[in-house]
Amino acid sequence: MEKVLKDKDIVMETDRLILRQLTLDDAETSYRNWTGDLEVSRYVSWLPHHSIDETIEWLKEIEWKIDNAGNVISRDNYIWGFVLKETGELFGSGGLIWEERWRLYQVGYNIKRSHWNKGYTTEAMKAILGFAFKELGIRRVAGGHAKENLASARVLEKLGFVYDHDGVTPHVDGIRSFDSREYYLDLDVKKNGSEKNDPGSDGSPPSEPDRLSLTCLMGRSKRYWRVERRPP
Repeated sequence: MEKVLKDKDIVMETDRLILRQLTLDDAETSYRNWTGDLEVSRYVSWLPHHSIDETIEWLKEIEWKIDNAGNVISRDNYIWGFVLKETGELFGSGGLIWEERWRLYQVGYNIKRSHWNKGYTTEAMKAILGFAFKELGIRRVAGGHAKENLASARVLEKLGFVYDHDGVTPHVDGIRSFDSREYYLDLDVKKNGSEKNDPGSDGSPPSEPDRLSLTCLMGRSKRYWRVERRPP
C-alpha cells in the first residue's frame, strides 16, 4: 500500500508539547530562544546566528514544501518547532537531517537553555521517530554528539540509540571539527511479524533496537514520500 503525506500529518502532539512546522513568523522567537545563543550552539556543527536575518534564511531552508493538493514534497530535512502546550511558547526545534556520508537521516535538536533537563527533547524526538517509521518508511536513523555533551548522550540513550563508534564531526565553517560519538537506531519490524520494534502510537521508539535487521531507506527519486509497506 502506498501513502502520500498531507500537510495535516505534520502537526503532532505529546503529553506536554505540540510539534509543528516553523514559519518565517517564528524568526524573532527562534533567534531569541536558541538560534542566537552561543551556549546552545556550543556542541553542535552550526554557527550561532548573529542576526534575525540569519534565522530567517535558516527558516527558509527548512520550510516544509506543500503542493496545491496539500501533499508534502519530499526533502532532505524534516524539522519541527517545539511548543509548550501549557504556555504556547516556541522553545526549540528538532527533526531529521539527511547525511549523505551515511546515506541515512540523522536526528538533531536544539532547545532554549531554560528548558534543558526537563525531558522535553526526549519527548519530542520520540514522536518524531514514530513519524519517521510510520509516515516516511524510515527503518534506520543515525545520531551523534560531541564527546563532552553528556546531556545529548543521555537523550540518545533514552531514545534507544546504540553506540557504534567514535568519530570526528566537521563544522559548517569547513575549518574546525570536534570529536564525537556516533549511534544508530533501527526502527524495524521483527521477522516473526510482531510489532515489537514498531514505535508505539505515542511515538515511542523500540525498547530493544534490532541491529541485525537493516532495511534500506525508501528510494528518494519520487517527488512525494510514498511509503511501501513490506509484508512481515
